[in-house]
Amino acid sequence: VAAAPSAISEARMAAFDGPILSKPAVQQGEYYYSQEEFADYILHYFKQNLRDYETNPEKTVAQAKGIACGTMGIVGRSFCRPLDALTKPITPQQQSDLIKSIGVPMITKAVHEAVANAGITTKDIGAVIYTSHLPFPFPPLSTHVMNAVEFGKDCVNMPCLSMGCAGGGYALRMARDYMKTHPDQACIIINCELRSEEHTSE
Repeated sequence: VAAAPSAISEARMAAFDGPILSKPAVQQGEYYYSQEEFADYILHYFKQNLRDYETNPEKTVAQAKGIACGTMGIVGRSFCRPLDALTKPITPQQQSDLIKSIGVPMITKAVHEAVANAGITTKDIGAVIYTSHLPFPFPPLSTHVMNAVEFGKDCVNMPCLSMGCAGGGYALRMARDYMKTHPDQACIIINCELRSEEHTSE
C-alpha cells in the first residue's frame, strides 16, 4: 500500500515527506512440498526432456536434481492445487475459473492485511494497481477483486499485465505517478501468480 502522510496517522508519519510504502502482505497456496518432493515429481514425468538424458540418463537426472535441490537454494514450494494435479491438462476455461475461485479469496485476505499494516481501511484506497503474468481471466482478476472488496467510491482499476518480471517495478512506477497526482489518496499494488493453474491442454 502506498499512501500520502495525510491518509495515515500524523504521529506515525510526521517525519516523512511524500508517499509512504507500507509493509506488504503475502498469501501462499495451501499445499506445501519440499523442493526434493517437487523435483522427484517433475523428474518422474519430464526427465526425458533433459539434455543428454538419452546418452547418460543417471548422470543427467542426478545433475538436474543437484541443481534443483542444492544450487537453487529453494527449500520448498507452495501450490494452490495438489502436486498430482499439476501434470493433468486443463482447458483455458478451467484455468480461468480456477484463477478466479482461488485467487480472489487469497487476494482479498492479503488486501485486508495490507491496509491494516498501513493503518488505513480499504475505503481509503483510490487506485488498485494489478500486475500478473497470468493470461486469464478476462476481465483482469483485479476487476473481480474490486467486486469483492469495498474500496473507495471512485477507486480506479489499473491492470499491468504481460510485463513478466518487470511488472513489479512497472507497478511501483505507476503507484508513484498516481500518488504524485493524487496526494490525498492511497493506492494498493496487487500481484497474483498462481503457477499451478497454468498447465493447459494446448
